[in-house]
Amino acid sequence: MYVRDYMSVDVITVSSDASVIQVQQLMDEHRLHRLPVVDEGRLVGIITRARLRSVMPSPASTLDRWEMRSLLDQMTVETAMESEVIFVQPETTVAETLMLMKEHQIGSFPVVEAGKLVGIFTLTDILTILADILAAPREGCYLHFKPVGRRLLEEVVHAVSQAGLGIHSAFTITPPRTGEQELVVRLDTEEADEVVAELRARGYEVERSCWEVC
Repeated sequence: MYVRDYMSVDVITVSSDASVIQVQQLMDEHRLHRLPVVDEGRLVGIITRARLRSVMPSPASTLDRWEMRSLLDQMTVETAMESEVIFVQPETTVAETLMLMKEHQIGSFPVVEAGKLVGIFTLTDILTILADILAAPREGCYLHFKPVGRRLLEEVVHAVSQAGLGIHSAFTITPPRTGEQELVVRLDTEEADEVVAELRARGYEVERSCWEVC
């Protein structure tokens, strides 16, 4: 999975010569915490709420309301933005991007190609991917298999095929509570008895969780 397939291409941006008060209003209007700073199509920085707060006059300032407004109108994004920007490319994998989010504690990344901003990838896009993998159709089952060995997936696919069923998705996960890796297979049917019996007979531990939406 690549960033290019999930990123948003309609990106709200600001220019480096915009006033900080304009940016604050834009962030409030769209409920954003970070905005790419773009000049002539090229990404030149990032402006965040934290950076805006750092350049705002102190509440203890002796400036009156109008003097403060005038000062903020004259203060541009260029004076407050971060010019060292962490970004990803369209060909960056979703897995790599997720690790960058975790490492840098950042919820969104500009997507840059040949120096130009072409999109933005956010935690919302991650949730879209997870929903496609995990979200329930009208009925189905999750089958959890342990232990995970070299032939487990092959044997699961064979058992599912023999039962005349299909696999919607499959992935491995290591729950922090157990620290033990397991294979999770999602079937779009509750009729999994044959598969469960076959894999249990082969010595695997199988847990099943099924649902039906009325």
